[in-house]
Amino acid sequence: MKMMREGRVIFPNIMYERHLSFQDELVKEFGGFTLYTGQGGWGGPNGKIIENIVIYDISLDIEEWTTWGRLRDLIVRMGKDLKQDAVYYRRPNGIVEIIELNEE
Repeated sequence: MKMMREGRVIFPNIMYERHLSFQDELVKEFGGFTLYTGQGGWGGPNGKIIENIVIYDISLDIEEWTTWGRLRDLIVRMGKDLKQDAVYYRRPNGIVEIIELNEE
């Protein structure tokens, strides 16, 4: 039996064509994904922000740690393409990282 861990990333539901290419990359690199839509909210410098979001769950081989870095690289590239300041990423080990894209 192959053991997997699941990573999660949340992006705003904008730039539909870019999401399609991100999905293609996920299938090619990791074999697939599960997608959910919803709403997310947080406090920003201009007050409360509520937006429509896309949530991706991606399963990664538990023994191949290099896949975690490759997923993070894809997330950073996607976040920059969507012109985000930061991206929510739950690593396959359960730790949540808010990736500050201005620092990448």
